[in-house]
Amino acid sequence: MPLLYKQDWVDLNNQIINAYIDGDIGLESIANRFLNSNFLFMRYGNYEIVMKYNLPGDKKSTEFTYKYKNNNNFR
Repeated sequence: MPLLYKQDWVDLNNQIINAYIDGDIGLESIANRFLNSNFLFMRYGNYEIVMKYNLPGDKKSTEFTYKYKNNNNFR
């Protein structure tokens, strides 16, 4: 789970920066906030994650709630 959390942050950062570089000036304040921030590891504690799978064409949807406990207590 912590790796996915980090990957999401990196992906968001890349999307925002690329959109800004491509000329989307509406993202200037968000881009600056990401450029001036560091990734913070997810906090200690319990998390509930809802995982959803949709078949193409929205024919069927399956959902599962996953409970995760982050035991790392260094943030």
